[in-house]
Amino acid sequence: MRCLCVWILSLGFGVLAAEGPPSVAQALKLFQIEKGARIEIAAAEPQLRDPVAMCFDVKGRMLVVESPGYPFLPGDGKEVPKLGRVALLEDADGDGQFEKRSTFAEGFTFPNGILPWKGGVFVTCAPDIWYLKDTNGDGRADVRHVVLTGFGTKSSSEQLRVASPTLGPDGWVYVTSGLTDASVTSPLHPKRKPVISKRQDGRFHPETFIYEPLAGGGQFGQCFDAAGNRFVSSNRNPLMHVVVAPGLLQRNPHYSFTGTIENVIPVAAKVYPLSPDTTAASYIPSLISRQHAGTYTSASGIVIRGHSAFICEPAQNLVQRQVLTATGATFSATHPTPGRDFLATPDQWFRPVHTTVGPDGALYLCDMVRQYIDHPRYLPEAIRGQLPFKAGTNHGRIWRVKLFTPTPPKPTAAQQATARQNLAIRQGKFPETTVKELLKQAESRDANERFLAVLQLGKQEHSRKANVLAASLMQDPRDKWMRPAVYNALSKAGSMAVMDFIRSQPNRVDGTARPSLITALKELGEIVAQDCTPDQMIFFWNLGTQMAQPELKKEPINISVWERVAFLNGLILGAKKKGVKLTATHPDAHPLRNFIPLKSNLTPAEIKTKYERKELPMDIVADFTIKSTLGSARNSVVAGISLPRRLAAIELMGNTDYGFAGDTLLRLLRPPNDQTDIGLRTPDVQSAAIQALGNLNDARVSPILLEPRAWARYHPSVRESVLSMIASRALHHPPLMDALEKGTVPVHAITPARRKVLERSKTVGDRAKKLFAQHAGGDRMIAFEAAKAVLKMKSNAANGAKIFTRACATCHTHGGQGHAVGPDLTGLRNQPAEALLLHIIVPNKEVYGQYAMYEVDTQDDENFAGLLAADTPEQLTLKLPLGLTKTIPRKTIKSVRASANSLMPDQLEKTMSQQELADLLAFLKK
Repeated sequence: MRCLCVWILSLGFGVLAAEGPPSVAQALKLFQIEKGARIEIAAAEPQLRDPVAMCFDVKGRMLVVESPGYPFLPGDGKEVPKLGRVALLEDADGDGQFEKRSTFAEGFTFPNGILPWKGGVFVTCAPDIWYLKDTNGDGRADVRHVVLTGFGTKSSSEQLRVASPTLGPDGWVYVTSGLTDASVTSPLHPKRKPVISKRQDGRFHPETFIYEPLAGGGQFGQCFDAAGNRFVSSNRNPLMHVVVAPGLLQRNPHYSFTGTIENVIPVAAKVYPLSPDTTAASYIPSLISRQHAGTYTSASGIVIRGHSAFICEPAQNLVQRQVLTATGATFSATHPTPGRDFLATPDQWFRPVHTTVGPDGALYLCDMVRQYIDHPRYLPEAIRGQLPFKAGTNHGRIWRVKLFTPTPPKPTAAQQATARQNLAIRQGKFPETTVKELLKQAESRDANERFLAVLQLGKQEHSRKANVLAASLMQDPRDKWMRPAVYNALSKAGSMAVMDFIRSQPNRVDGTARPSLITALKELGEIVAQDCTPDQMIFFWNLGTQMAQPELKKEPINISVWERVAFLNGLILGAKKKGVKLTATHPDAHPLRNFIPLKSNLTPAEIKTKYERKELPMDIVADFTIKSTLGSARNSVVAGISLPRRLAAIELMGNTDYGFAGDTLLRLLRPPNDQTDIGLRTPDVQSAAIQALGNLNDARVSPILLEPRAWARYHPSVRESVLSMIASRALHHPPLMDALEKGTVPVHAITPARRKVLERSKTVGDRAKKLFAQHAGGDRMIAFEAAKAVLKMKSNAANGAKIFTRACATCHTHGGQGHAVGPDLTGLRNQPAEALLLHIIVPNKEVYGQYAMYEVDTQDDENFAGLLAADTPEQLTLKLPLGLTKTIPRKTIKSVRASANSLMPDQLEKTMSQQELADLLAFLKK
């Protein structure tokens, strides 16, 4: 079954805004705001233009940074404009509107941040940070000093500059890097050496102007919460918590961890705009299949008030609120009203870029009032001259949002001290605390207190240290920050002491099973392999084992078989890092035989005798125990156990050999035999099996994975796993080329990067070049070239709407009309007409996995074709033309085939005349 629809993988694109922005009164009527909050105007044009940042002084006056020079495209002979200003606004009559204006300072290029300090303000304007102050009360700054300089200005645009000066709880001023390098000096201290910063945020002391690079890569947006935690934002990353300083969790040479930032809100998280799409991605043909609309693309201007984080998203005309919850060492965030953001509007001119909490507890938003906010530097050159990037530059507004929750109380002196300490410890500046006090704190019920204590235990020694660290690890085994904190606090050779404590603890406490240690024990095994001797590991594998000597049988070993599997995975990783060559497992060895050696040279009869006498050598017991763990892992790969356990077992199989594990892993990729068997073959499990098969480095794997019937039934993510594994290993390149030449694997499924890998391959390079050259000149591309004539024809968009209804609406929506099978095509006007034509004529030019067609045959001889909407062990759901869905029970399915093509048919242009095709393009571009 095929639908007659235009399968254009696209974004929604904006319609042209009306002439000029709406008035303040009109804009207020257009806002949709969360229940209980109220928005009103605080300042507006003509007193204000292009506000990008603001603050309040001790008198309650606004100081607002204006940047009318944005955007600027440098060119031959063009001078950088110095239009930037700082405006001083006052509410002279007490009505809540700041109508009195004076220009506090001017003559700046692209100022972007401001912070009050001792009667004046710091202003960021790369390459400088200025201090401005009015000492005579005339409303103008007569003190103008550059206090720091050397911040980068050679980035791709003035968006990428030092910004967001924010006073931390420690009395230092923190700034975001704008993702640029810096060589920072102070003109007030010319003898100091430059401080080099590589795309790092930083801080300076407001009295001494000492500058220090920090963790974090904020672009435009920074704030602290009441507990001293620092947050930054950057376009697609709406809210990042700076958890620790660089290097603080990198002290253990046997464990690799480079993290410093937690994305509290996921990268490119959903937003819910009401306005037409004007994001930069919507104009770029190479991004036609990767949507940005409806996800964060310009996050900035963050502020935290109580437990709520407010994030500006100017490109999509909204402000989002997320509720923060402390989670271990960091935070999680929850959208309180999914589907509807805190503040949004259909008004394309609303561009909130900065927000702060005022002295009255209200939220204040800087609105640039621009028709287009993205910098032209990031758009195709052909588009730059067509869009009015300066439209709105004579406008500017500051909105006041009165919130529905009481203003949080000012922190007490004790709370401020705790915030300072929290910030200092996370930066590696530890207070003087006794080891006994740290051990007590590490046993606290508060997860953050435990984390901070463990961070500080690294250089401390105490007889209880290993046990306390182990207890902390067992309490928070899923916390990705606590685990490395524990590993980095270990004393030399302390990892086995931690293992010794863990294995001695009961599996249940007060009737509750302890959390799974699978991830933690894999990481700990990696450290143990590099930190401990073979004899120590042989001793561990003997503990609690029935074959062991009597005194070792009594030692508890409260670690499940799957946790042993994970530990063995870690030992293998650590052994590889140590340079130990792994051995084959088939038929009579295990991977670590060279690492945990079998020194006893006993015959089977001697082994039997010593076993009966309970005198087996420890190396023999360890060898048996490891092989027993391998056997249990192989059996559990196809058993009904939890996903983490199965994934650990599958990973271990990848460290064996094809003779031992090949058939077991391949079973996960074969058609299921029954309903239970289906549950073992989820895409996650199959992708893990493919990775494990690749690790076996056996040439027999790839022809089986690329067999036509196997390829046809793979889930899109499984196909990607197959191609990723095969393309990355040269021994699998010939079978891949065979599959491509036979048409089993469509050529369009090979990404440009993988094409280059194959073209450089010593074994298949010539074949790859020939095949890819043939594909580039296919019949559909010839048809596309022939169809280009319609791009020059006069067209009628109104008639194009009728063509859309006839040919496209079965699978697409536009302006609310049609059926939502494929992407919504509303607002395609931002894309070049040639790019739209290409996807109409050559629908299989790019087919992303989520848009591949699936064909299902049932036991009743029914046939269905559509997109894969859901895939569970019990049933499969297809999305069909006309917006219909079809759910098919697994037990009724005879076969499932994933097509090499998209759902859109070839030769759609033959269903219409050239004039109708031109009219359709005009309608989509309207």
